[in-house]
Amino acid sequence: MARARETGARAEQLAADFLRARGFRILQRNVRTPYGEIDIVGQEAGMLVLVEVRYRASALFGHPEATVLGKKFARMRASAEWYVAHVNWAHHYRIDVVGITGGPPEMTHIRNASE
Repeated sequence: MARARETGARAEQLAADFLRARGFRILQRNVRTPYGEIDIVGQEAGMLVLVEVRYRASALFGHPEATVLGKKFARMRASAEWYVAHVNWAHHYRIDVVGITGGPPEMTHIRNASE
């Protein structure tokens, strides 16, 4: 279990660095909500962005971002709604997904994954 946590923490750091290099401002990481955890909370051009990070060692069995389906996405949406209410965010926000595959890492950024 500790190894999985370490791998997850490394993937989240890679994603945060990736987003920061593309102009995102990272506000918080690993925000716990009653519905789950938001991996990264950031801002891009004034818009609040809630990011789910998914990692797989290889794409042999599919890409990591494809694992955000059904119940997982419903929990992400519930977490996002809770967060924006909790911080009294009155503007638009979006949910993004960053998929990371293997080493050297390849990253896929899906903006507005909720659509």
